[in-house]
Amino acid sequence: MAPVLPDGWGRGVDPETQLPYYHCTALGATQWEPPGAPPGSAKVMSAMAAAKIEEEFGGAPASG
Repeated sequence: MAPVLPDGWGRGVDPETQLPYYHCTALGATQWEPPGAPPGSAKVMSAMAAAKIEEEFGGAPASG
């Protein structure tokens, strides 16, 4: 279930990872964790994205 978002925030889905992200046009902010999420939740989302890439493509994302 998607979290209830504060006014001005929207939710999108990254086409590459199929993971949700959150954006606020008024603030010019885009982030992986829902607004008001506990600190460190972006690390969890990054780990999930890396696992999904590994599963689908058989390798870690290229760095640099």
